[in-house]
Amino acid sequence: VPYALSAGVSHQNAAFLMSILGVIDIVGNITFGWLTDRRYKLPVSPRCLKPHRLICYIISVAMEGLCCLFMPLLTSFPLLVPFAVLYGYFDGGYVALIPVVTSDVVRLPYLSSALGVVFFLHAIPYLVSPPIGGWLVDVTGSYTATFFLSGTALLASALIVSIVAVIRHCRRRINSRHKPLPLGLSDSSHTQGVIL
Repeated sequence: VPYALSAGVSHQNAAFLMSILGVIDIVGNITFGWLTDRRYKLPVSPRCLKPHRLICYIISVAMEGLCCLFMPLLTSFPLLVPFAVLYGYFDGGYVALIPVVTSDVVRLPYLSSALGVVFFLHAIPYLVSPPIGGWLVDVTGSYTATFFLSGTALLASALIVSIVAVIRHCRRRINSRHKPLPLGLSDSSHTQGVIL
């Protein structure tokens, strides 16, 4: 809202932007949760979305980061409306996927302690980013540095999670290749010779 006001948007329209963002956030929360929990086949692809929840999470975070990076270019109400829609939708999706992705990564026995760690780590930026953002606005005299910092942090976190996901996927494939087969399947001819 303060950025919209500094860009010349009226008080009523600036408040309306927050309403749009809030409503679309709820829509994103519900639809992302529903879409990524379905085991149906898409018309374009034979794959379903449930196994790709981590990818959906990464896309949500990256899209939020991109929205923040483009924010300084949006200097009027008609340009800020698409920002509110996109940012709200992907923020809702990101929040909906936090517990689901955590569950996928750590599995059920460790879910409660893992969620505690995840939400604790989320609380730290929520605690320190408002003072840092306010300080940047005071020092620079504009909101550009704050949005660049936010966008960069979101894109960096999406990149880190992507790298970890690729490493885990490669490790899983290597482990599945080197997994020993049961005795009856590993060398059936040798086993049959011993039995005979």
